[in-house]
Order: sequence, then C-alpha cells, then structure tokens
Amino acid sequence: MHRFAHRTELLPSPLSSPLSAPRSTFTPHTLRMLVAATALSGLAASVGMSPAFAEGASGQTIGLTCVVCHGAQGRGTKGIPALAGRSADQTYAALLAYKNGSRPATVMDRHAKGYSDEELRAVAEYFASLPAK
Repeated sequence: MHRFAHRTELLPSPLSSPLSAPRSTFTPHTLRMLVAATALSGLAASVGMSPAFAEGASGQTIGLTCVVCHGAQGRGTKGIPALAGRSADQTYAALLAYKNGSRPATVMDRHAKGYSDEELRAVAEYFASLPAK
C-alpha cells in the first residue's frame, strides 16, 4: 500500500523559501456561516429554487456574469449583442428558448440552463431597465 504525502509535505519549508502553504483563515464563525449557507442552499434546492435566487440575488447580481461577454452594463461588444434597453419580454423569451434548446447557441444554452425561470425574468428586467448605448 502506498502512502501519499499531504500537500503541505510537498511544499518547501517556510524558512527556506518565500513559498509556503497558505494558512487557513477559517474561524469558528466563518465555519458556522459556511455550514448555514450550505444548509440554506440545500433547502432552497429541495423546494425548487436555485441557491442564488434563494439567497436574494437580484437580476443585477446575476447579470454580472453576463457583462463578461455582453460588455459593461450589457451594452454589447464586437460580435455580441447588447442587452441594455432591450425589451424584458424579448430578452426573457430568448433566454427561455436557449434554456429549452429551441434556439441554437454556442454557450448561451448552457448559461440559461443554470438559472430558474424566475432568475431569467429578473435578469431580463434588469437589462431592460438600463439605457441602451
């Protein structure tokens, strides 16, 4: 039987190198918060809500992931359409079509499947509230 070294055994000694194993920053309070958040996420999932929405994530909060491709405040980038100022109903319909697979996509179908219909509606309403270019 093989004995596997613990990760910290593979790192150089803190005295011999500036590279050393990171120290844990968990305190009893942060561990309790982590356990509570995990329990809340599990409870939310069991009643059909995604964890992000159960924790009160708004369309704006969820929309932060959209701006990576769709540009600052959803105003579009080269080759990727703007979301800002578009009708909430239009954006919501497109997101649902991506989610159910009726609209072809390269990555949007995978993104849309990760959110509930309520979260997709909240994102659509958030971007509709922003001014277009």
